[in-house]
Amino acid sequence: MKMLKVSFGKAAAMLLITASLSAQNSQQLNVLAGTQLASGLSLGINTSGGLTNWLTQEPPPPTPGDLKMVCPAAQAWCAMFITNGPSLSTFPRPGLDLSMYQTLIVEITGDPGTTIAIGIKDATQPDDGTETKVTLPVTGNWVVHSIPLSSFVRANLKNIYVPCEFVFAGGFQAQTVKVRTISYSTLPAVPVSSRSGVLSHIAAGGGWVTVITLVNTSSTAVPVTVGFHNDDGSALSLPVTASYQGATQAIITASVGATINPNATLLITTGQLASTVVGWADVSSTGPPVDGFAIFRTSSPNSPVSEGTVPLQTQFPSTITLPYDNSVGFVMGVALTNLATTSASITATIWDDSGNQLGTQTITVPGNGHTSFVLPTQISLTAGNRGIVQFQSAATGGIAGLGLRFSPYGTFTSVPAIY
Repeated sequence: MKMLKVSFGKAAAMLLITASLSAQNSQQLNVLAGTQLASGLSLGINTSGGLTNWLTQEPPPPTPGDLKMVCPAAQAWCAMFITNGPSLSTFPRPGLDLSMYQTLIVEITGDPGTTIAIGIKDATQPDDGTETKVTLPVTGNWVVHSIPLSSFVRANLKNIYVPCEFVFAGGFQAQTVKVRTISYSTLPAVPVSSRSGVLSHIAAGGGWVTVITLVNTSSTAVPVTVGFHNDDGSALSLPVTASYQGATQAIITASVGATINPNATLLITTGQLASTVVGWADVSSTGPPVDGFAIFRTSSPNSPVSEGTVPLQTQFPSTITLPYDNSVGFVMGVALTNLATTSASITATIWDDSGNQLGTQTITVPGNGHTSFVLPTQISLTAGNRGIVQFQSAATGGIAGLGLRFSPYGTFTSVPAIY
């Protein structure tokens, strides 16, 4: 494997390094702080296509800076790896005794909805990708992940040559991940809850019921939390019934927490309210991501029973596209969720079915907020037309969305957004 050595100069005093990484004996051993790599270590990058120009330093502010990795498009894999001493393609290799530590800690951010594999290697393991790796979700916010060293079952902790590596799966689009701290700790790992997925629309009360289904297809139990949000981004308290492994619990709450066993299912059903409330649900977990969906239905005496399905959206792009057909009595609606913590200006660009751009319009959605409307009412250029609307958010964090198609027969169905 061709390797590129990247030098970052002397380690900063904040790294507590006096000679080399092996000289540290405190509860926390620092590998990287911002743009500063610890003394005695080297950094290499490569891709399946041999590209070595996709890592840059981002100095403070904010402190302490970070390293920015942009895995190029059309690569089968990309890797950034830190080695003890110079990067070597031959054996023997120098190892570090890290057996006194229990946890690898990395702080990352990047393209929401992507993942990154974190690995370590001992001095005897080959460069063939067979080392154990732990896959972490990536969000638009900085998140500190604590990984138990026991997860890296193939590595001899008494003889570590690569104290940390970042491996991208590759793909048709470039992927960005930033890292600003890497360290080892003698303390046990602290589970970090991260977003597994988003249900972009829920409706309850006034004849509406939403049933959320979450499934754990992994081989380990996964703690999950489902949080409900109002249109304005605040917590939405709802009467719900949670059903799990034959037991049910009826509560009024803004969040539901449960640990889902392997291959088990959690159901959450909204209860009765005098009037209709709408919003969205955020699903987070401290283990592998879960799968699922929500079904919302109306049972008004004045119209047939209809249902729509909301997929658990696990990618959080800044742009989604929705086809619309507002002709011959049909009307398209949309539900949009702003996944950023700050208010987002979402630009709607409208085209007709011949590909002619009809215009643009800006929609403002609060941080962690939600909006839903029929297109002809809020985006009048779609009235009587067919085509597509592209929604693009200017905020960091991404958006989620769903189409709602209403028929002249009093029924409706859901339409998945394209992203």
